[in-house]
Amino acid sequence: MSLDWHLPYLTDDLPGIGGQLRVALEDFVVDEVPAYEPSGEGEHTFFGVEKRDISTPLLVREIAQALGVSTRKISYAGLKDARAVARQVLSAHFVPPEQLLDLQLEKARVLWAKRHRNKLRIGHLRGNRFTIRVRDVHPEAELRAAPILSTLQEVGVPNGYGV
Repeated sequence: MSLDWHLPYLTDDLPGIGGQLRVALEDFVVDEVPAYEPSGEGEHTFFGVEKRDISTPLLVREIAQALGVSTRKISYAGLKDARAVARQVLSAHFVPPEQLLDLQLEKARVLWAKRHRNKLRIGHLRGNRFTIRVRDVHPEAELRAAPILSTLQEVGVPNGYGV
């Protein structure tokens, strides 16, 4: 069963800015906004990663393999884009922070690690911040962007991802 769901094009009556999206990985950056900070104590270790050109499930498998643990010991709050530079928080059960900080990963690096009492679960995040670079825009892109942004501020932007 496929969904036949079409979102309205909110600025159809305005000229666009043109350009190209996702020419390079760095053109699409996702920063996860955690729901809370780790407490500093507990059997779980929260750790921040920056990943490049790899899905969250593949990264979890790589981390679990490097640690010699089951993938069930590693959890995350949400999936992040694979074809992007994405920073997100994961948690590992009964893995010391130092061991996570020492990981050598092919397409990611551990930025920090701190203990917490509970496992990170799907939805334990406030949201995501996106930085999107548009390359080769129309020469009047800046002028064209103002009314587009004004319209989006006025009517809002629908959630095209889902609940």
